[in-house]
Amino acid sequence: MFHQCREVPAQSAREVLTSFNDWLLALPRRLLVAHNATFDARMFVCKYAEEQLHFPANTAFADSLRLFRHIYPGRKSYSLTSLFEDIERNPFNAHDALEDVRALSTIIKLDTHFGNLEKCFISTGSIVLKLKENENEKENIYTYEHAK
Repeated sequence: MFHQCREVPAQSAREVLTSFNDWLLALPRRLLVAHNATFDARMFVCKYAEEQLHFPANTAFADSLRLFRHIYPGRKSYSLTSLFEDIERNPFNAHDALEDVRALSTIIKLDTHFGNLEKCFISTGSIVLKLKENENEKENIYTYEHAK
């Protein structure tokens, strides 16, 4: 693994997920906030399944993309970069995970009410259901195409 063109030590996905699980289970309320959380939630659920681990029950995701679409209807762009630069009036290094987290945390704290996040929850169960629906669609398409 590399960061800023320098090799950095890395752990296995299983080690990272196990450590993340411990951290998540220690939280009084398991709520993860992400910009376009559906994408992140799917990645978590799939990676947990791939590593034969169970994503902690009663964990929810809040989608800041949905939140900002609700708070600022009609914007040209809802990218994290655009939102941060408009709200905070500063540029930031987008697509660096740590910087993305800092930027999102800053603009949620500065310009929104955490209560609004409740309108943007995505349950882990709904993500699992959507993934199963996608798998069923793939199977049905395969079956249909090969039945001809």
